[in-house]
Amino acid sequence: MVDRIKNIFEKMGKYCEKEYKVIYGNLKGIIDLVCSDNERDFIIEVKSTHASHARLQDLLQLSIYAYLYTAQKQDNEKEVELALMYKYGDKTKEKIFVLKIEGDDLKNRLIDLGERLAGTGTRHSDKELFVVSDLCNICENNKCPFKPISG
Repeated sequence: MVDRIKNIFEKMGKYCEKEYKVIYGNLKGIIDLVCSDNERDFIIEVKSTHASHARLQDLLQLSIYAYLYTAQKQDNEKEVELALMYKYGDKTKEKIFVLKIEGDDLKNRLIDLGERLAGTGTRHSDKELFVVSDLCNICENNKCPFKPISG
């Protein structure tokens, strides 16, 4: 599906790179697809799951990658666009469902969230940030208000 999306962007005159590596500090990640033109960079995470199985973790992953990308390219003046892409439809007529993050305020908040999740930011408050995920079942943080109670 990544190749299919890459072809669509390249037909629109964008330059695209699959499996774009982001490294900032001791953090590393691989963005599924980064496409660019003269004005914008598109950070695209492609999910192999059906759109009906979209999860909050997908958005959190995108926010971390967006933060790492913008931190790595601090001198970049281009606008950054964020998108999650999923499959939808049945297998005979499979289509692409696009969840595009619109609005500068929302994009900036997601990048700030990515910074907090990455744990390398300089604008942290004294409040702790907790992320609910499948890892909660094995979490050992006794201060977490979301820790499952075993009985």
